[in-house]
Amino acid sequence: MAEEHYLELSENPVQFEHASSVNNVFFDEANKQVFAVRSGGATGVVVKGPDDKSSVAFRFVCWSSS
Repeated sequence: MAEEHYLELSENPVQFEHASSVNNVFFDEANKQVFAVRSGGATGVVVKGPDDKSSVAFRFVCWSSS
């Protein structure tokens, strides 16, 4: 018996930034989320999931004490 494999596309696809020299993209299969990490996280992280509740964007802010 041959196995059948197929790909089902969502009506609401997750769109995210492409991978580049300053942007890394990861997929968390357990939570079905895509992470786009800019400049190693220094300029921000964008997390997109299958719905709005599982999507966030944040930026790290470093404060220097002088």
